[in-house]
Amino acid sequence: MYQNEAGVNEALLLAGGSSKPIGDFDSSIQLIESGLFDKAGFKRLHIAGHPEGCKDIDPDGGCKNVLDIGAAPGGWSQLIKYKLKTANVFAIDILDIEPIKGVNFFQQKVEDIDLVKDIFLLKGKINLVISDLAPNLTGISVIDEANIYELNDITLDVAVEYLSKSKGVFIIKTFQNSMLKKLRTKMISIFDDVQTFKPAASKKQSAEIYLYGAFKG
Repeated sequence: MYQNEAGVNEALLLAGGSSKPIGDFDSSIQLIESGLFDKAGFKRLHIAGHPEGCKDIDPDGGCKNVLDIGAAPGGWSQLIKYKLKTANVFAIDILDIEPIKGVNFFQQKVEDIDLVKDIFLLKGKINLVISDLAPNLTGISVIDEANIYELNDITLDVAVEYLSKSKGVFIIKTFQNSMLKKLRTKMISIFDDVQTFKPAASKKQSAEIYLYGAFKG
């Protein structure tokens, strides 16, 4: 009725506070995939929380430890700490970032994450791993696709090693290319639930896409 009158074109999606679905949707991802935000003219969507719930909205504390791989420039870590105030947020990147209150940042390669003692001690205890990690592109598709897959594969292996097998969640941003199917197939062989989604806020011409994997144990 009031569409376009207030000039609102951004939204924060928050889901996961209930142990059982209420209504037609049980996750932020399903809200995005419904297409309702596109119809309403929203241009940018922000996601906080995940289907298993998190401590500030879930009394059981479903998201105690979070690992942000490829954290620079720090946007995801900042959002997570803002929404999940009681969570222990750990971030890693070879690039430095400005200090973020409440975020434990370490300048290190993802391949060498075991060298970071504070993170190493949480192996198998991380509830949520997110990754926005990407290699420098050469402009040569064959080389870029191979490099993207290699980095995604390393990140996936790290996530599996560090995630809790009891409802641990992995979300990775990658790109639609000839290697995407291989990455998704590997995730299907590991996780109990795997989903592919492209947020409505992502430009149609953009090749970026997100993969979601979750343990249900």
